Amino acid sequence: MPKWLQRLLTILLTWWLLALFVQPFSVINPIAHPRELAGYVVIISLISYLAALWPRAWPIWLTTAFLSMIVGLWAILPLKQHFGITWFNTYVQTFNTATRRFLQVGGVDVPATLSMTLIVALVAFLLLITVVLQLYPGAVAIVLSYLLAVHVFNGSDLTTQFFQLAVVTGLLAVLHLYHTRWRAFLIGSLSIVGLTLGLMWLSTSTPLNDWLANISVPARERLNQRGFYASLEAYANGSGRTGFTENSRVLGGPVYDDPTPVFTATSREAHYYRVEVDSFYTGTGWRPSAFQTQAAPLDGAIMRDPSARVDYGQATSVKLVFNGGKTFLPLPYGQLTFTGGKPDPTTDFLLNSATQRITASDDQRFERLDIQVQQKQFTDTQLETATSSTQLISSNYLRLPSSLPQRVRTLAKRITADAKTPYEKVIAIQTYLRSDPRFTYSKTDAQQTPANRDYVDYFLFDSPIGYCDNFSSAMVVLCRSIN
Repeated sequence: MPKWLQRLLTILLTWWLLALFVQPFSVINPIAHPRELAGYVVIISLISYLAALWPRAWPIWLTTAFLSMIVGLWAILPLKQHFGITWFNTYVQTFNTATRRFLQVGGVDVPATLSMTLIVALVAFLLLITVVLQLYPGAVAIVLSYLLAVHVFNGSDLTTQFFQLAVVTGLLAVLHLYHTRWRAFLIGSLSIVGLTLGLMWLSTSTPLNDWLANISVPARERLNQRGFYASLEAYANGSGRTGFTENSRVLGGPVYDDPTPVFTATSREAHYYRVEVDSFYTGTGWRPSAFQTQAAPLDGAIMRDPSARVDYGQATSVKLVFNGGKTFLPLPYGQLTFTGGKPDPTTDFLLNSATQRITASDDQRFERLDIQVQQKQFTDTQLETATSSTQLISSNYLRLPSSLPQRVRTLAKRITADAKTPYEKVIAIQTYLRSDPRFTYSKTDAQQTPANRDYVDYFLFDSPIGYCDNFSSAMVVLCRSIN
């Protein structure tokens, strides 16, 4: 293959690489003058082509390329001025300001001055390293890195672009290795295209995708627990909040762990800690009922459940220390006796009896707390023989929105068809959510609930991937749907 043809094919493949970069780039950072950009690409390509054929004249080509970059930058980013010193001074000031702002804020949404400078420099650099220097792996690495960043930060589906990048990479490699052997070049090119098309077809296989997603869940959960996704999310969205929120009105979508400790509990036994209780399911999330907003001074320093007909175990000590101070108390279950803390539990604690949530008077923040915990003692046999307590339950805890699809109620009846007691029905629903192979626990793969869709219905029937919000909401809604 003659040298001129090899370099021409390299230019065409580099244009393909540039197209893969520019397409998602222009979606995020709109290009106001696309024709001028196309003209600039052609001019730089011609200069690179001539530099590859006559490398000894490199000072001429380098100077011409630099001047073309300046003129091209003005054509793409005129800043409402004619070409000249005034435009250049305005450009430098705008560029410096945009750069400082971008470094402070972060994300992939780049200021126009910075983004157009980037695209002008990238065009020249990619053509230089692929056409003149023939270092195509570097060009591929740049484009791949950008596509990965856009996919991670913006959540864009770039599957097609990744497969195209695989084809371009393979063709560049074959052209570099076999440009002197036509037969090997053609066979290699056809093999690359065929292999990539086969992989594209495999990628549409739902069982394969599900298998890959399932086997990678542990690794991605470890990254999540170490704050990896939270860091990406915080960078992409500025100072976006991750971790616990008291607003559960709209649920759905992935959640990224914030590894910052909220409080430290010291105890000889493990406990579940109740943070928040909402009773009203809206179809998109949860909100508190009106009665849940009333709090009164705590009677003494003891929290007990007066309606519970069970025994309590021996008291164990729990010490809570809060990082930065909190306006609410995460509490273990059972009968609680507060023995000390800051603020003082004997004088400053307010109790919402409906939710068993404690706040402090005068908006004080909790710093530390000492508790004696006595857990409720009951057996499976006691639960199995318990009679239905519907008449004792407030209607708030059986209420469901009228918009709840009927198929949710139908599913609950089907799951509990063979159960005789209330306890057996609850266990049947629990077993279904815990054991059915359709369900996957993942904080990073959970999907946003589409508009005008019920949160629980979408999880149960369309996207059975989720975490505590999904499973617990589904458990409660299924139980309520059969009273």
